[in-house]
Amino acid sequence: MLAPDGRAVILVPQGPWNMGTLDAVLGHKRRYTEESLRALAEASGFRVKELRTFNRIGTVAWWLNGKVLRRRSFGLGQVLALNALTPLFKALEPALPVPALSLVAVLEPAQAAAPAAAGSEGEVTSPRAGSASR
Repeated sequence: MLAPDGRAVILVPQGPWNMGTLDAVLGHKRRYTEESLRALAEASGFRVKELRTFNRIGTVAWWLNGKVLRRRSFGLGQVLALNALTPLFKALEPALPVPALSLVAVLEPAQAAAPAAAGSEGEVTSPRAGSASR
C-alpha cells in the first residue's frame, strides 16, 4: 500500500513493436508507450510526476535476440560484453537514434498533486489501487 503522500518508482518495458520471446520468458504482458503508461497511471488513480527513458543500446540487443533470432535467453558472452562496454554505452546513450528499451516513472497518488477533496465527514478519499503488469 502506498501512503497518500508516497511515491512509486516503476520500470516498465517500452515499445510494443519490440515485444518478443524474451518478453514472454520474463512474463511481460505488454510493452508501453509513454502515452499508454500515463493513461494507465491516471486510470489507476496516479499522476506521473516524472517519466524518463532508459537503455537505448538495449533496444538493439533485445530486438535482435527476441524478435529476429527468437531466443529465450541472452548468451553469457553477450552479457559479459554488455557489462564491459557499459561505460561506453552510457556516454553514447543520449546520441543513439533508437528508442529506449524501458521507461522509468515516478508516480504519485493523483490527490497528492492537487488539494485533497474532503468527504461529507471530512474524510479524504484515497486513489484506487492498481498496478501495471510487467
